[in-house]
Amino acid sequence: MHAALNIVVAQLNPLVGAVEANCTRLLRAHAAAEARGADLLVASELFLSGYPPEDIVRHASLQRAIAHALQRVRAAAHKSRTAILCGAPVQEGGELYNSAVLAEAGDLHYRHKCVLPNHNVFDEKRLFAPGPAPRALPFRGRRLGVSVCEDIWTPEVCAALRAQKSELLLVLNGSPFEHDKYAARQKIARARVKETGLPLLYVNQVGGQDELVFDGASFALDAQGRLAAQWPAWQESEDMLRWDRQKGFVRSAPRAAAPRARLAQKEEAIYAALQLGVRDYVRKNGFQRVLLGLSGGIDSALAAAIAADALGPQAVAAVMMPSPWTSAASRADAAACARRLGIALKQVEIGAAMKLLDRLLAPLLDGA
Repeated sequence: MHAALNIVVAQLNPLVGAVEANCTRLLRAHAAAEARGADLLVASELFLSGYPPEDIVRHASLQRAIAHALQRVRAAAHKSRTAILCGAPVQEGGELYNSAVLAEAGDLHYRHKCVLPNHNVFDEKRLFAPGPAPRALPFRGRRLGVSVCEDIWTPEVCAALRAQKSELLLVLNGSPFEHDKYAARQKIARARVKETGLPLLYVNQVGGQDELVFDGASFALDAQGRLAAQWPAWQESEDMLRWDRQKGFVRSAPRAAAPRARLAQKEEAIYAALQLGVRDYVRKNGFQRVLLGLSGGIDSALAAAIAADALGPQAVAAVMMPSPWTSAASRADAAACARRLGIALKQVEIGAAMKLLDRLLAPLLDGA
């Protein structure tokens, strides 16, 4: 029996539908974790499919790809001292589940999500079946209480895992960013720790996916609900933390400190979310550059700043289309904005085009 468990938190950025690429990214993190002497690598909710997968999760081709990826994960963990805990959509008994999958010693063990959210941006009741009453997962002389995201937002799942003699709560999450979401997550997690008396490790996805942005900001709480580790927001991270049955969360090595990232707050966090959302929308859709209009006003200046910070000024081009009513101040402000951001700016006068449209539309608008 190990005296303690070295756990690497794989706070990674998956791409929805790119199962093979997500699996390869996970196995690279696994190889790095093994080199560091980790016992367990933990990734986020539905990592192999990407989150949220929406309707493609029901496609037979994606389900075949998931089955193949899980065999790759099983084989990698079988050859290694480092086990893997990751999220995946799993078919079992004719049902499709949002599952946590533990790959260890040549086997795959499943913990299906029990509480399916069906509000705001979530519609999991349409896509997945709720899992059965949860059971603790035996792991190298320990009992792990594995939950998936919404499972911890009410007391029942964690209480059941405590009754199963779990010693550590591990929570896989795909929790999107909202204003004040950091505090809301930790409030919920502290409530579960207080009820169960168990330490908790919360692993969240990072990255943008269509209209959603995931901030990461994974964290660990000790058995008293105190913050034991804080991973960064808005970036990938593969830091290691050591959990000891008697001592709780401790340093993973004599000179290693538990992650203690500073989290951006308020406007700084919102701006970081906007940057990541733009960056991933462009990158994940295969675009190389963006083009935007620059009017000299505040709205377009902010959009240009976000794009330049997210993608680099070399990937942003702006165009100003002054009309006969555009002021000299607007022209000057647009030019100054582009110059300060380092983005290319071209002007296209639209006065002649406006006159042509006036002539074309005049018969339709006569007397209007």
